[in-house]
Amino acid sequence: MSTNPGLEELIPDFYEVSKFPDDRPQDFLPNGSVDKIVTRGSIIQELGAIEHSGPVGRGSKAAADENDLINFILKAGKKVFTISLISGLRHNQLRKAMIQFRNNGYVDEELPFNVPIDETDHPCFPPQLWSKLAKKDFQSKQWMVIVPVFPAEFKKLELEQGHIFPFIFVDEERKEGTFGNVYQVTIHETHQEKPMRKANGGPANVAIKELKALGQKDDPVYKEWMAEAKALEETSSLEHPHVVQAMATISKERRHYFMFPWADRGSLRDLCKRNPEPNLQANLINDIIQQMVGLAGALWALHNFKDEGAYRHGDLKPENILIFGDGTWTGTWKIADMGLAKRHITDTSARGPTSTRHGTPSYEPPEAYLNTLSARSRLYDIWSMGCITLELIIWLLYGYKRLIEFNNSMNDPLGQASPYWDGSDLDEAPVPRSAVQIGLPELPEAGSNHHFEILGKWLDDCDRNHPQCKPSRLPCLPTRLIYVGTQALPVLKLYETQPGENLKYFALSHPWGSPPHFCTFNTNIQEHKQAIEFNKLPRTFQHAVIATRGLGVQYLWIDSLCIVQGRDGDFQREAKRMEDVFSQADCILAASSATGQGDGFLHPRQTRNYLTLQQPSRPPVYVCEYIDDFNEHVRGSYLNQRGWVLQERALARRTIYFTSKQTYWECGGGVRCETMTKMHNTLESFLGDPAFPKIAMESSHGGKIRLYQDLYMQYSRLAFTHQQDRPVAIAGLEKRLIHNFGVRGGFGIFDGDDPGQLRRSLLWHRASDVATLEPIDFMSDRGLASGTKAPPTWSWMAYKGGIEYLDLPFGQVEWEEGDVLPVGTWNSKEGSASDLGLSVVARSFNANVATAAGEFIYDVPGQTSGLSAALKCIVLGRLQSRQSSTRTHFVLLVTTGSSPVARGGKVYHRVGVGSVPGSWIQLDGPAKIGRML
Repeated sequence: MSTNPGLEELIPDFYEVSKFPDDRPQDFLPNGSVDKIVTRGSIIQELGAIEHSGPVGRGSKAAADENDLINFILKAGKKVFTISLISGLRHNQLRKAMIQFRNNGYVDEELPFNVPIDETDHPCFPPQLWSKLAKKDFQSKQWMVIVPVFPAEFKKLELEQGHIFPFIFVDEERKEGTFGNVYQVTIHETHQEKPMRKANGGPANVAIKELKALGQKDDPVYKEWMAEAKALEETSSLEHPHVVQAMATISKERRHYFMFPWADRGSLRDLCKRNPEPNLQANLINDIIQQMVGLAGALWALHNFKDEGAYRHGDLKPENILIFGDGTWTGTWKIADMGLAKRHITDTSARGPTSTRHGTPSYEPPEAYLNTLSARSRLYDIWSMGCITLELIIWLLYGYKRLIEFNNSMNDPLGQASPYWDGSDLDEAPVPRSAVQIGLPELPEAGSNHHFEILGKWLDDCDRNHPQCKPSRLPCLPTRLIYVGTQALPVLKLYETQPGENLKYFALSHPWGSPPHFCTFNTNIQEHKQAIEFNKLPRTFQHAVIATRGLGVQYLWIDSLCIVQGRDGDFQREAKRMEDVFSQADCILAASSATGQGDGFLHPRQTRNYLTLQQPSRPPVYVCEYIDDFNEHVRGSYLNQRGWVLQERALARRTIYFTSKQTYWECGGGVRCETMTKMHNTLESFLGDPAFPKIAMESSHGGKIRLYQDLYMQYSRLAFTHQQDRPVAIAGLEKRLIHNFGVRGGFGIFDGDDPGQLRRSLLWHRASDVATLEPIDFMSDRGLASGTKAPPTWSWMAYKGGIEYLDLPFGQVEWEEGDVLPVGTWNSKEGSASDLGLSVVARSFNANVATAAGEFIYDVPGQTSGLSAALKCIVLGRLQSRQSSTRTHFVLLVTTGSSPVARGGKVYHRVGVGSVPGSWIQLDGPAKIGRML
């Protein structure tokens, strides 16, 4: 027979941890939890059987006394009972202790108790029940159950040193002010009389401002705190929508605090920083004017405080205008920090010199310097508000960079705000700031909020300013996506998309690496639809989930999870949809620093060396180690050596590359580094074009050819886990090239109205640093998808190995139009094997002589030895000159295949390319007509 666990097992389950102060976390029992813990049944279980010399039946005096004790505990002693239990008392000892508390009037409302550690005759703590250790426990543990509850209205709280703050979260990033630190904290909801909510209904945090110095009542710091506390108490009673209302002032021995609502959108200064180049629109200007009108009304209310005098703020500046989210872009602006506020009953002229500490010089009027012995009027705040308005206008019209320049221009040689205008340097020549790169000398921690904030700003800037990066057609979602939830509500499961849905998703570009691989199979797909355990994911996938949540997106596509793997999976069907998957993704996350699924990509980066140069009256200049190398960090990464990645990059609208050195961003606006450097390169722009290949279409005819040749040369050197994927992994990209170039083709070969199009693309060859190309067996392993065909021998896609193209000059080649023609549909989509053929005229030539006079490059050198007599050539073009016999001819080298085609004629297979003098080719003699497959 099982028994219920005792309260010593149950109570710790209710513990919460106070994180403030952050250097001394403390357990506490949330408000209301004691009522759930201490019930009639649990009291009976903890007190145990009654020890009594007389009868203990239901109607006995002992039973009645026991019932009275239980009722006392339930009515007035739950917390005392709980503390005693935590202090180690059990059963009869606990019963006797509770009787003593009851008899001496020690109830919950009297907590905290002053426990006499060294006394032996205290009626509630007799030594036969309470050891010195148990009394010390009671003394310290009682604070766990008397944690303060914060009222809905302003209140002064006088706490003792032992009181525990019910702050279950403290942001590690604190804001340091002149007189105190400000922390963002979360109050446990049960410790709020009226739980606070944001505009969206979510729980709101509070700001705790702690005085830096510890002050006694005769200390000037304590007097300052008292003055600010009084100002906050009175101004909070205004309940003005544009004045921050203090929630409480808290004294805890020698520590003093203020509590305010947390401004989730930062300050006015933060708003300008976050939006360095605001997009001027009528609605934005109207909203900002409305907020300035609200601030003016708040200032009027302070200056005319309840007809009983006036408050002067004394330190108005953008940092003291806080912004609270309300669902709009601008938010609600509120005046904060009443630390220098002064209330005056008499007029300015009747007062003596001001006692206000100095405000911020940049926002002080001239009289703050010229008339230091005079009283300050409310006009002081008007001047400050005028300075704030001027800064807003500069920011709106010229951007944050110019605002900084404007503010710096008013500093003296020591970098301090000067009250005087110095015109001695008006004739100096201006120094161009554009010569110095604006950037970050130190990069944020990978995966931190600051890191994701930078990435989020890239996304926001692209959304606002790059129309070319927006989707060009209606969304076509992948078959499956991974739902990742949010940072606040993390969820992880496979989701099958539905027709008509329009979901924003990221796609992960990553290397699979060595097995085992984390995949979806037909055997576990139903399990993945229910839930995927985050801790079971390989690290690269975990980091992709973290980045997706960190950037506020709820769906993620990962190939091994969203495509059913295995021979009974749907890879062959889904592979045809790669164009849609990557072109429709809101952004691609490229794990450039990973080599496999288990590596991850949000790792600490190497520290960057830099030297700080502090110039008089100018911002510091940082001489930094140069780490911006997109070619090495991205193109040279392990990930970008994988075949599927090139198409992923080219089809993506924008990509974030997570490298071991820094993060790179690529979109239609170019390449940006995390150091804030911006790069541009023609080929990189071609691959990074969000509307690929729109940029290529703006090139000349020759430029287009060079671009696609560079593209295919790069692709041919990439690696595959399955070599049979070579044609498939670039099919979507090739489809776009064919459509936009207005040509026909497939398998890496283009055929257009210009005869040179087909012939230049056929004149590919084994790269100079590649010993041999390896034919790919398309009938093994993964095989071919239903309805698709293996590449023919005239396509470089039939081989493993890097390729190059014969370097033919533009405008100087005469193309041979009759010796090669396409037959039927020769793309990789549909048709029979015979449809892949090119109709060719194969000519004889003296291979032995021609080899000495020209240049032959064989695809697989080991297979052509001894075939000189069987070699034929197909003439594709020749250099322009008068003498045909001396002109260099560009040819394909072929040999006969093992079987004829259906309609007769010879079947030829390509074996290489060459450039030879025309005199060694039988141009006028008999030629063989056939098909090259």
